Amino acid sequence: MGAFAVQIAKACGATVTGVGSGKHRDFAISIGASEFINYEQQDFAELDQRWDVVFDAAGKSSYGEAKHVLKSGGSYVSTEPSLRGLFMPLATLPLERRGKVMLARPRGDDLRELMQLYAAENLHACVERVFPLEEAAEAHRWIEAQGFCGKLVLKVGS
Repeated sequence: MGAFAVQIAKACGATVTGVGSGKHRDFAISIGASEFINYEQQDFAELDQRWDVVFDAAGKSSYGEAKHVLKSGGSYVSTEPSLRGLFMPLATLPLERRGKVMLARPRGDDLRELMQLYAAENLHACVERVFPLEEAAEAHRWIEAQGFCGKLVLKVGS
């Protein structure tokens, strides 16, 4: 779902609809989602609802699936780089609904904005679990299972 994405969008005044498994509903609402769609029961791409932006932080959908629920002038944004994703901005350029791949790059202005959101208590790092560095393999298994909310932290030293 993208915990930071939800919080940033909410802080910017957006109405956020979170999509995730049912067990993550309360978490999504707690970080700012106004609505929640349980993908185990409902496919957001088959709903009559329309959105300005579909932000796919988990790489679970595609432009082809999402374009039907985008408003006119809307955008599908993915954080998952792929060969298809590289061509998406060009392929959708002449279309009314566009696709983009967003790759995070550290930029001073963006980091200052995030610090302002944090200082205003509009941005929280949600830590699911802290692993000692020696258990990095176990932390990786948790990531692969994708059954958690927030971030996993590797602790170096005691």
